[in-house]
Amino acid sequence: MNRMKMNWRPSMVPICLVMCSLIACEEKESGPIPAPSDPYGSGTFVVNEGPFTSGSGSLSHVDEAGQVVNEAFFLANGFPVGSVLQSAELVGNELYIVANLSGRIEVVQKGTLNSMRSTQLLGSPRYVQELSDGRVAATDWATDKVYVLNASDLSLSQSFDAGVGPERMAALGDQLYVLNSGGFGRDSTLHIIHTAADSVMGQMVIGDQPNSLQIIQGRVWVLCSGYADWSDPSNDTRGKLVEMDANGQILSEYPIDLAIGHPGELIHDLQNNRLCFLNNAYGGSIMAMDLSAPGSFYELKKGSYYSLDHDPIRGQIVAGNALSFAEPGYMIRFGSDMSLVDSVEVGLIPTDFVFH
Repeated sequence: MNRMKMNWRPSMVPICLVMCSLIACEEKESGPIPAPSDPYGSGTFVVNEGPFTSGSGSLSHVDEAGQVVNEAFFLANGFPVGSVLQSAELVGNELYIVANLSGRIEVVQKGTLNSMRSTQLLGSPRYVQELSDGRVAATDWATDKVYVLNASDLSLSQSFDAGVGPERMAALGDQLYVLNSGGFGRDSTLHIIHTAADSVMGQMVIGDQPNSLQIIQGRVWVLCSGYADWSDPSNDTRGKLVEMDANGQILSEYPIDLAIGHPGELIHDLQNNRLCFLNNAYGGSIMAMDLSAPGSFYELKKGSYYSLDHDPIRGQIVAGNALSFAEPGYMIRFGSDMSLVDSVEVGLIPTDFVFH
């Protein structure tokens, strides 16, 4: 059998040596690519509650193009984040994840989600609020207290008695506004804590079951859902939207008819200068009130949304749909004109969002 042979000439040797050198370089440089130091550089963290009685909640991340990473915390750390995730708060470059049923706050590095520290100092934590002095506040349903923790190591700095079911908070200077939502019972009060002096400035009656608030140009807007008596709806009370000044003085109250529902999830739509909320905190349509026409409520988007927020970075309204509460839910993004941007499958019961 004849074989083809290459005729080597002296002039070809340098060329072959150069080619072999290039091939060797290519093979050397095609090794493992190092993981990016900031894989979660920008986008939205989605807090998924998870099953109520067993298992763990989860954290999803959705980038601006709609690409999703589910179970992001577990992928980064190899262990579950905790049972019944309630909320998350971005403090500098750290993300505070609140696991309500586990009684734990987990702090991770924002860019990688690597766990940095955690605490089980609380019994049933709900929300975290950054303060201006290197501390964070956390509400706790188990003890009806507000705990102030040192952010560096989560050690206890101070604690304050609150009302029943202390819930969301907002800081205005050294004043911390704490809503007492009633928890599994009933309350109608708001606490104001002076964080610099570590003292309670006062407690005031604001309306049945206050659940969410926004601070806009020095004014504090509080949404009260009204009391819902599941055994006898005739005992229900109306919700309302309350406007206060920085000192806690009530300026105006705008009642919300029972025909609308028991509202929750108050947000500020910056692009359209309006307040939005869900007409039912357990799954409802998106309602709105223009700040130029207070007291006039209208339906913005019909649906059955479980959570609601506003992304100030991208100018979008973001809603969570829990579907049957037994299957993965969806994060839905709307443009400033409420046109659909995208709908992304995330984890079980999406309940809170962190934009970065």
